[in-house]
Amino acid sequence: QQPPPKKMEVVRLSASTAKCLDGSAAGYYYRKGVDPHNMVIMLPNSGWCLTEKECGDKVAAGETWPKKIDDTGGPIDGESTQNPDLAGWTHVLIPGCDY
Repeated sequence: QQPPPKKMEVVRLSASTAKCLDGSAAGYYYRKGVDPHNMVIMLPNSGWCLTEKECGDKVAAGETWPKKIDDTGGPIDGESTQNPDLAGWTHVLIPGCDY
């Protein structure tokens, strides 16, 4: 079987209510694995912010997301030598943009 591609591609949501705080379409990054029944979903930088400054630091403009991203390491790394247990799984990375 072919290994998964190195880059994850952005998928934009088309629902009119799926928007980032900057008004751009929300979305996620996706890489299909060799076994579609196994999936890793990452929610980086999610969680509560406790101060106005902390919340302001977390605001992400969805419009600036690149079309593709390289492996981010950890559980969604597509390289089997770096991530032998999960490299072949389908990977989804959902960047926050609604803080």
